Amino acid sequence: MSKSERATHRRPIPRSLVILIAADALILLLPPMHWAFGNGNPASSVGYFLCSGFCVMASLFAMFAIDRKAAA
Repeated sequence: MSKSERATHRRPIPRSLVILIAADALILLLPPMHWAFGNGNPASSVGYFLCSGFCVMASLFAMFAIDRKAAA
């Protein structure tokens, strides 16, 4: 398959992937949430940081599974 054939044979992005990407961006890129959960307490702030990282990592595995299922 040539490059031009591959470019025209793209499949649409599943809606669930778009939702996961938006949720990840909201969790990681919204500092007021981080500050609100921290509330002057370093343990809460670190907990939010670690939990948000874990949630994003889990969603990456979910995105991989969703994309793999959509490709089949």
